Amino acid sequence: MHGLFRYPAKYLPQIARALLEVSARPGDLVLDPFMGSATTLVEAADLDIRSVGLDLNPLAVLVARAKAARVSPAALIEAGSQAIVRARSGGDPALPEFRNRDYWFPKTSLVPLTRLRQALVSESDSDLRVVLLTVFLSNVKACSNASTYHYKLTRSRVPDPVTGPGVFELFEKRVRKAAARFHSDGGSASFFPGRRASAQAVFGDARALPFSDGTFDAVVTHPPYSISFDFVRSFKLYLWWLDAEGDTVALDRAMVGNQRRLVGKPPLSGLPNIDDRVVEIFGKSARDGLAVAHFFADMDRCFTECRRVLKPGGKLAFYVGDSQARWVLLSAPGNLAALAERAGFKLLARVPREVPSKASSSIRQIHVEEALVFDRTG
Repeated sequence: MHGLFRYPAKYLPQIARALLEVSARPGDLVLDPFMGSATTLVEAADLDIRSVGLDLNPLAVLVARAKAARVSPAALIEAGSQAIVRARSGGDPALPEFRNRDYWFPKTSLVPLTRLRQALVSESDSDLRVVLLTVFLSNVKACSNASTYHYKLTRSRVPDPVTGPGVFELFEKRVRKAAARFHSDGGSASFFPGRRASAQAVFGDARALPFSDGTFDAVVTHPPYSISFDFVRSFKLYLWWLDAEGDTVALDRAMVGNQRRLVGKPPLSGLPNIDDRVVEIFGKSARDGLAVAHFFADMDRCFTECRRVLKPGGKLAFYVGDSQARWVLLSAPGNLAALAERAGFKLLARVPREVPSKASSSIRQIHVEEALVFDRTG
């Protein structure tokens, strides 16, 4: 199920599983405040651990809900076929309006994509609808002039988009592939054959968690890396088709670790190991210095919120790498640990892992990542 949608900057399922195993037990309720594509939720369900995932990115919420959906493979294939029938019989649709639409999509792709999306929205079963819409979005890039070889949104030098009837054929092919990921068991279905626990995906901000004090037994997550990957800009094609009227600029500015806070002086944490780096980076680049400073300020708020929603004695476990800005190492694992301890956590374990050079090259030369586990004190 992890491969239902090609989502960048995920952490390995084996690492999510290991963090869950040391921080929670079957029947516990776990929060992932940076849910992404629901790696933690999928692994938690397989361990009989209840989970809630949260994210500001509406695409992440959709993908996570698709992975948590209960659908039978046969019903999914049938619903996909019916959607294609409705799309083929449709007239000339009102094309969606979004920035540089005709630069990214030829009309021969726009029309069938629009028809298909309209057909999917009319699906009455909510679980089927989110899975089908996720499959639809996974095809969008192949039907555009964008390069399909990179996560970063760039126009292909030699565009070769899927067009016309090929849009429907690609969708049907990938619906069948998605259906094979769901397991049928007595009429119900799940994303893992052994799934027993519930998984819920909600839209929200990790800096202001919409949960009551003491709700969760553990927090297990893979937080974003400062200025390492621009999710919103890379996901624009998908976000436009998800909500053509959505404000991607506002979404980008709201994300933890974004690079759009260009005004004023960088906020300081009061921790020399963080502030010295922020000042050095700010002297080289105001934009990068502000981005790094706000990243640590945002994570400071996140840890305070995580402590609030955890039960006494609950665990905080996260996996993070040491990225850099303007050739300055951020020492992210150690500095985030310091922020977590200041928020009221006690460090129990810190385990480094070398990142293969091939994998690190695409994420600002991150060569070492670390798993950290904490106790909630007090």
